[in-house]
Amino acid sequence: MQYSKYKSWPKRIRQALLRFCIYGALLVAGEVAFYTITKIGKQIPFLNNVLFNYSWHVDENLKLDQIWNVPIITFYGQASLYMFFVYGLICVVGLEPTYRWMKKKGFPIVLRGIVYMFIILGMECLLGWILYWLTGYEIWYYTGWGLFPRYTSFAIAPMWFICGLISENVINVFDSFDELKKKAYGLINISSEKRKNGRKVAVISDVHIGKRNSAFGSGWFKGKYLEYLNIYLSKIAYDGNISRLVIVGDFFDIWLTPPEMMPYANVGEIIEAWSDAIFMAPLKKCIELCSEVWYIPGNHDMGITQEDLNKLSVNGKTMILKSPGAYSTDCFFGKDKSKTKTLYFEHGHAADLFNAPVEEIEKEKSLKGLPFGYYITRLAADIDKFNLGKIYKKAYKGAIEKYMQINQQNSKSIKSASGIELTSSNSNVIGKYFIELFVDIVVAMSNAKRSDDNKLTDNSEIKMVSCKDVKISDVKSHYHYLLKKFQDLYKNPRDPDDPDKFHRYYILAATKNGLSDYAKEKFGKKKTSLWFKRWFTNEPAEKIVVMGHTHYYTKESVMNREISGIYVNTGCVCDCNKRKMPFWVEIINTKNGCNVRINN
Repeated sequence: MQYSKYKSWPKRIRQALLRFCIYGALLVAGEVAFYTITKIGKQIPFLNNVLFNYSWHVDENLKLDQIWNVPIITFYGQASLYMFFVYGLICVVGLEPTYRWMKKKGFPIVLRGIVYMFIILGMECLLGWILYWLTGYEIWYYTGWGLFPRYTSFAIAPMWFICGLISENVINVFDSFDELKKKAYGLINISSEKRKNGRKVAVISDVHIGKRNSAFGSGWFKGKYLEYLNIYLSKIAYDGNISRLVIVGDFFDIWLTPPEMMPYANVGEIIEAWSDAIFMAPLKKCIELCSEVWYIPGNHDMGITQEDLNKLSVNGKTMILKSPGAYSTDCFFGKDKSKTKTLYFEHGHAADLFNAPVEEIEKEKSLKGLPFGYYITRLAADIDKFNLGKIYKKAYKGAIEKYMQINQQNSKSIKSASGIELTSSNSNVIGKYFIELFVDIVVAMSNAKRSDDNKLTDNSEIKMVSCKDVKISDVKSHYHYLLKKFQDLYKNPRDPDDPDKFHRYYILAATKNGLSDYAKEKFGKKKTSLWFKRWFTNEPAEKIVVMGHTHYYTKESVMNREISGIYVNTGCVCDCNKRKMPFWVEIINTKNGCNVRINN
């Protein structure tokens, strides 16, 4: 059932007038700034020829053109109040309905920008003549090349192309406010039967609900993020167009616990500890009202079972534990067939050397069969800022320097991290130095937050569940094989011809673009020639790949692979000093295949 059916025409008119006023006010201020921006742009050679090669003036009788001679440093600009109405009309009457129509049809971004450009040019010209007829003055006019009936110019077309695309983001903000009102319009009573053919799939990950030390949480999930999660889950539950919710791992967190504290044994204990939290009611409402809620494990909830998820059962329904992989869109959209054939879901830690599950043949080389990342997370649980990339580079550089110093080797014989020359004779030694330095750096960062009588040392113990506690020195004596394994698998990937299988590790996967290359492997091998073909066509995305793990939201169109599509990362709903705002994703089935929207 469409939300618009609950709106009366007076309500719609009032909302349109509100948007009209906001657009008008924002863009009048924008025009004042536009004078300074134009003057700066005209001083930049390349931009002057591409974006700022227009000549914009005001009626000579008004003697206002001196504004172009004012020094840039003064930041002076000007605008007529008529522009409030001009900009409001262009946005509400021109850009808004066009954007919504093209979004439904799945128009590519370049074509959308061109359409916006011509709408603005046409309305600018028409309204310029209307104002001249009403006032007898030229509120604006153009000179120079590209002139088209005086009140617009093709010289400014590139600028309107960019402004049109920027307007999409403003329109999306208004639409997001509209969505939050659904509960107030009675959509709470929509039956689950009407949801099964919904055209949207919601995806969320990396909430990291872990050890509960207070009503406001601890670790990364705390404070305002409890309310954010409450809002997100409420919207997903009551949105009649969302048929399924897919959780792509690390919603729960059994890793993030200080070393001296006993962690939860399983996800079931986390669910029980948070049973009275503000977000639990909407989470259960999602289970009740969505046709299905899927749970795909991550690394921080490694070992989660269906029995754990059954603790969230509502009227016999519960979350369904699923394996990462590719799923046909038919099982999501039912009889509303999609031109997009596959949705691929994976947390992403399988490609992260530090956090991937330990393989059976390496159980003895690891510590208690857990990834190196588990112990690093335990040691770093109280650190406010935790940049894995910087720590890795510092530890790697230190390991190389130590190896060269001890073995008196020429620094030129050792390459960078992406192509390090590890042999059977040096790999274990360099790997040993690397792990030791990595742990020492994290321990030093943790100790900076600790009191003198609570500092960590090599003899400090990390409390474990269902096995003997381990010392920090034990962590340093394991995982020496990781660097060599990374190099070997990077050079010789597994199953390179199967896009849905794991191929190789990326040692810095938990960073901003850490999973980008790995995700693109899911679209097959590179074929650059396809990029040119797809750029100018309106082909639907054949495949959409969704991952989490990095805590950075991402959306990338993949057009230079055998399979075309979109890679999207959900970001996170927690505070780990990467992206302060939480994010989640909607996959939307349209007439031209599936599209993706990132919400915050």
